[in-house]
Amino acid sequence: MSGTTVDVATGHPYKVHIDHGLLDSIGQRLTEVHKPCTAVILSDSTVAPLYLERLKKSVTAAGFSVLESVVPAGEESKSFAVLEKLVNDWSLAGLHRDGLVIALGGGVVGDLGGFAASCYMRGIPFVQVPTTLLAAVDSSVGGKTAIDIASGKNLVGAFYQPLAVYCDVDLIATMAEAAFADGVAETIKYGVLHHPALFARLGETALVKDAADLDEIVDICVRYKNKIVSDDEFEKGSRQLLNLGHTFAHAIEHLSAFETTHGHAVAIGLAMMARAAARKGWTTTDVAAQIEAVLATNHLPTTTDYDAGAMCDVCRRDKKAAADSITIVVPEAIGRCVLKKVSYDDLLELIKLGKEPL
Repeated sequence: MSGTTVDVATGHPYKVHIDHGLLDSIGQRLTEVHKPCTAVILSDSTVAPLYLERLKKSVTAAGFSVLESVVPAGEESKSFAVLEKLVNDWSLAGLHRDGLVIALGGGVVGDLGGFAASCYMRGIPFVQVPTTLLAAVDSSVGGKTAIDIASGKNLVGAFYQPLAVYCDVDLIATMAEAAFADGVAETIKYGVLHHPALFARLGETALVKDAADLDEIVDICVRYKNKIVSDDEFEKGSRQLLNLGHTFAHAIEHLSAFETTHGHAVAIGLAMMARAAARKGWTTTDVAAQIEAVLATNHLPTTTDYDAGAMCDVCRRDKKAAADSITIVVPEAIGRCVLKKVSYDDLLELIKLGKEPL
């Protein structure tokens, strides 16, 4: 597939560029959305040694003055302490309101960089350069930015759209296998949500980093997410569908102190919700079995040993939770999911039902 561009029609419209070999042209592309200025490239300790210098060279050649910020890789960097250090460093280095943040990395860097940009000097522009499959298909698009606090994941953040997203699928090739699998889990989620053909493709053979159709798969996911976030930018309705598998997943991540990574937790959460829905009669056992099988084909987990009560307690603090209920996403069929509001007693029952194998 040749390169594609997706126009995201949120309140602040922008384009997502998907292609091979984009990294070295990002500097020139940046001049189409922002005049040359001081730009800070934010990356992490895994990605920076691989790609920061190439991106810096491209951006500098286009007339930008470049600062660098590198944070430790991992969820722990989504914290107030790291956020404070970043914005203080930027201030001391002379980053002003006419500056720009370039988030080069996976979901953690994108979430942290976007949130830092949203609040630094009351908001400066940022762009996303995803380097992981998870960021490419999901977190780099839609403007969700956040950090974690002790009581839960992503509980402090903002909806803050980027100026642009530059997705060079070639960067995915250097990912560790476990991290790549995190993105595969999110990709399977999109298949369950709206695309039976994508789901079938992921069930035929495991998705790998050098798959010939990887760019097409990224494009499918981004186009669906664009449709959802353009209709419901601030997650008041249909955008909640994108949380399929995530309510249980965030509890698993929290209880594991983030030893269980996001995508692996989403895989477990997706399987749990499918099993629970089958036992409640909201879907069929065959649908639940298909979901488990596709996850297994892609070497992803489907069960957890965490206590149901402990999981329910964490879910109560989820950002999607209300005082007496929470909205969950139920897979009725492959390609069709619905939102249901349930009480916490009902949620506890669903967790218990979902923990039990088929």
